[in-house]
Amino acid sequence: MRKKNKKINNFSEWMYYMLAYALVILIMTRAFDNFYIYPKYTFFICLLIVILLYILKKTVKPVLVLLTIPITALTLGTFYLFINLFMLKLVDWMLFGLFDLNGFWTAFFFSILISIVNYLVDDTIEGIKRR
Repeated sequence: MRKKNKKINNFSEWMYYMLAYALVILIMTRAFDNFYIYPKYTFFICLLIVILLYILKKTVKPVLVLLTIPITALTLGTFYLFINLFMLKLVDWMLFGLFDLNGFWTAFFFSILISIVNYLVDDTIEGIKRR
């Protein structure tokens, strides 16, 4: 019985991230002209972006955070935003032509939103797991 609850918790955790990332992506596409998603398949591309961001968050990001601990400590955590920026540009590169993130400031603002969403979702999930 306990194993089944753990799977449900992992699935709900995944869903929280997917919904939060999708919301941020939709806000960014409406707010900035430099943030482009191919209009014919917007929903599917948005879903693909969200899945790629989640996979990168769980695989690549921990390695990058570990490798950049010294510079992150020197910049008092500000460099952490550039890790998110790198992951976004990596997704941009993977989805060449379907998703385009032009302009440094748009990408930087998007990475700030991703950091805020990561913090809020992680905090929400930890609160639910404590219950």
